[in-house]
Amino acid sequence: MVHAAEEPTAEPTATASQDPTADPTPPVNPVIAEYDGREINLAESWEGANICTELPNGEFHCYDTNEESLADPQLPELVREESVKAAKLRASDPRDKCAADYWCLYQDANYNGRRLQFSSSGKKNLGDYGFRDKLSSVYYWVGRWPLN
Repeated sequence: MVHAAEEPTAEPTATASQDPTADPTPPVNPVIAEYDGREINLAESWEGANICTELPNGEFHCYDTNEESLADPQLPELVREESVKAAKLRASDPRDKCAADYWCLYQDANYNGRRLQFSSSGKKNLGDYGFRDKLSSVYYWVGRWPLN
């Protein structure tokens, strides 16, 4: 005796992971930063800034130079002190421009180019900061004791 296979009653539905037209890019939630006395949208443009730093209160400030970033009074004093010491000890090593106790993300290889600095933990959508597909180097250090 031969039995026929049952016909499916409904078409299978494609999930987002199977849908070739689905956009894998996470939505952008722009981060607004203070730069040269004005607010800028990092997701759109850094408008000439070279360094953008997350401050303990969650705000972002951007700067043209490393010296400006370390002079920001909203950066914790201990971070400023340790960072200045490091920059003086090995001024030729770009990693020592990374703020103490911060994750430093660099646009270019070998710790060069624009730098994005995070102090808080958690997941980050780099598109929110204008850094999607632009990250080439990452560095983290605690005071003067590098972990990487």
